[in-house]
Amino acid sequence: MNNDGLVTGHKMSSPLGKSDHTCLVVNLGVSNSSALKNEIVQKQFWSKISLEDILEYSVTKIDWGYTSDDLDVEGMLKELNVKLIKICDIVPTDPFYENNVPLKSPWSSSALKRKQKLKNDAWKNFDCNPSSENFSHAMSRQQIYEDENFRLKLNYERKLASHVKDNSKAFYSYLRNKRLLKSGVPE
Repeated sequence: MNNDGLVTGHKMSSPLGKSDHTCLVVNLGVSNSSALKNEIVQKQFWSKISLEDILEYSVTKIDWGYTSDDLDVEGMLKELNVKLIKICDIVPTDPFYENNVPLKSPWSSSALKRKQKLKNDAWKNFDCNPSSENFSHAMSRQQIYEDENFRLKLNYERKLASHVKDNSKAFYSYLRNKRLLKSGVPE
């Protein structure tokens, strides 16, 4: 995201209340543009590919020789870069938002997706035909979805906690993901 021109003005103001600190008022030029929305990127997962697979690919599929013996350092670096990019292309990827949040939760299941679709359909039905029956139906679908999501999340967290000795990387990755502040500028 480009932050040029984000601050459109500022001024110093008198302290608030009994405080002896000077206040700084900053005007932000924020627009409701697509630049503020999270873009979806593909993130590589080096842990999902074995070292043997990387070595086998690099030995059998890549010619590590240079095209010419007369290459200067820049030419050698460019050729090496192309070869390393070929290795990076075999690494599995998953879609993520730009702020490193996965598109789907790790406890997501097809049953949860179906319940989410039923919930969304019920709310769309209520938006088209607002009535107390449609509202109660949408609220019940919402509650069913939230209960299932809570149950699956709880089971996932229990599984992570019980296997922390065997798979500490997944546990600490989940904790780190929960600690980071992810909220952006609201629209």
